[in-house]
Amino acid sequence: ALTGARYVAVGLGTDPEWAFEPWVSRGMPRAAAEKIGRNPGPAGMLGADVVPDDQRSIRVPDVRREAFFRGFPPDHPEMKGFLAVPIRYHKRRIGNLFLATREGDADLTAQDQRMVEMLAARAAVALETTKLYTGEAQQRAWLRSVIEQLPEGVVILDREGRVVTTNRALLSFLNDGRGSLEGR
Repeated sequence: ALTGARYVAVGLGTDPEWAFEPWVSRGMPRAAAEKIGRNPGPAGMLGADVVPDDQRSIRVPDVRREAFFRGFPPDHPEMKGFLAVPIRYHKRRIGNLFLATREGDADLTAQDQRMVEMLAARAAVALETTKLYTGEAQQRAWLRSVIEQLPEGVVILDREGRVVTTNRALLSFLNDGRGSLEGR
């Protein structure tokens, strides 16, 4: 919507040996995407050949005329104007935003590039925050599972000495009929 690009995609990942995961696109007809089948990877037109490690965005008026362009897969719609913007966090690329073919075949502009670069910067912060939150949640779930499996009674207290969590072994040992100790 910001640029009027007909095709937009976001790919996370930087290893050319693996497909982007996730790969989210808009504008590609579903039938064409299903015929292509697989997610593309960060190689060739969508990888370091285009968005090099020095983190620059690439904007070209006709992708088909560029040295890095090696053709589209069968059933891929034709694309012309192309903008590739790295998504980076703390100077480390974590993926790319791609836009192609502006409505009416107008060129993607320097203003479009600036807007997409700002969007990519905000997306990077959101992605890293989500990654950290998810990692912490997984660690907590793993720790909770380990504590539950211990045959010994376990009680974890906060700094004020209030019960944060217990395991079944402790509750069965206490068996005072008051249920959970949390908050006591």
